Amino acid sequence: MIRLSSLLWLALAGALALGLFRVKLEAQHLEAELMAMEQAIVEHQEAIQILEAEFSYLTRPERIARLAEKYLDLAPLEAGNLASFTDLPWRGDDSPAPATPSDTPAGVAKAFLASAEAGR
Repeated sequence: MIRLSSLLWLALAGALALGLFRVKLEAQHLEAELMAMEQAIVEHQEAIQILEAEFSYLTRPERIARLAEKYLDLAPLEAGNLASFTDLPWRGDDSPAPATPSDTPAGVAKAFLASAEAGR
């Protein structure tokens, strides 16, 4: 008849074998996941290199100059196109009032904080 201690040792050995098998499967799963991530990194690096090359090609100065000439109606600046400050109209009564400190973003924030403080 098998003694009780032999059965306990057999049960312990079986539990350790199952635990080791589970750890091995988990390690294989993590290794496969790591390989997939490394492959994705390589693919993304290749895509970045392609996009950088395309950007360099598309932003060549001679290409931009040719496209600007073709699609933009630009002309050299002539002296007649310039005006002096004396030609500009003076601000009249019908012009909008200058911004007050409460109209600025900082003034709005201060007013909001003051109303929040008053609400406490």
